[in-house]
Amino acid sequence: MVIEQGDYKINPKIKEWLKLKGWDQRELANQINCHESLVSQWFNEEKPKKPSWNYARKLALMSGFDDVIIFDRNIKHQEER
Repeated sequence: MVIEQGDYKINPKIKEWLKLKGWDQRELANQINCHESLVSQWFNEEKPKKPSWNYARKLALMSGFDDVIIFDRNIKHQEER
């Protein structure tokens, strides 16, 4: 099985956590030392990109959430050849 773009998304709890902290995507990018455009790709509703393991780990450590990335219930499976 290959997981494609759009099969996963940032856990909505992360968005709520950002609101509670008073952070926008720019501030999150500053806090984890990456470019704002990269963070905006993670929160893209149509075609989200999964953060690298390093960034997902940083988000988990900062937020306290183990499940930073969640998989879409409507995952499209593709057979590996």
